[in-house]
Amino acid sequence: MKTKKTKETRHSGGFFVAHCPTASNADGGGLYLLVNPNGSKWWRRNYRIAGKRKTLSMGTYPETTLAEARGKHAAARRVAGAGD
Repeated sequence: MKTKKTKETRHSGGFFVAHCPTASNADGGGLYLLVNPNGSKWWRRNYRIAGKRKTLSMGTYPETTLAEARGKHAAARRVAGAGD
């Protein structure tokens, strides 16, 4: 299994800080929680239009709960299915 290499940056204090790649936790059906290295968490959904990958943000966690994100995700799928 391949692992992503982390990048090190020298800060003014003279020490190195390893920057971790972003992590994501999938809920299913395309909905996932993106966790950035700075600690911010975003509900997101990936989809394709005309073969191009697009990302739709459903809000930040914990301001947007899992139930709310699932509702927004379901609404977005309905709209995409209707051709709008």
